[in-house]
Amino acid sequence: TGAHADHGARGFTARDPRFLAQVRSWIQAGVAAEWMPKLASISEPGVHEFAAESQSRYIGVPAMHAPVRAMAEAIANDVEIRRGVGITQVHRCINRSGGIWNITDSDGNTESFDAVAIATPAPTAAALLAEIPHLRKAAASVPMAACWATIARFDDRLPIEFDAARVSIGGRHATAGALA
Repeated sequence: TGAHADHGARGFTARDPRFLAQVRSWIQAGVAAEWMPKLASISEPGVHEFAAESQSRYIGVPAMHAPVRAMAEAIANDVEIRRGVGITQVHRCINRSGGIWNITDSDGNTESFDAVAIATPAPTAAALLAEIPHLRKAAASVPMAACWATIARFDDRLPIEFDAARVSIGGRHATAGALA
């Protein structure tokens, strides 16, 4: 049917001036756009209030991965980027010029790199950084909460008056998105 669903973050905010400048450049490049959802707050089943929102929100265009893909493409001639490779260990080797990073993949192969970017949930990063105590400790200290997501496609828009909602029922908090 040609349907597409982003199953990660449904949007993002930018508060730091440096990141906001980056977001503006993504908007100019056509890989991001401002997202102005109608937000609701739900405190009991079936009851919602519209939430006042002063923070600008953004989305990737045509999908949430578009800004990251654009950054990767911009540096592809200068940096080796590998996708779809399972990494099991990251180890820092100090030498006279500062050091290198040894990366071990799921096939047991180890290669050396000048720099490494780890973009995984904190518990996964902590496990990868087991041999680097100060980085492992920093990653392990990041609080994480479980998140369940459901992706459903309907022939018609649901009869609700909002695009996304903050749900706080029974002392539990969640953010829900219902996008057309």
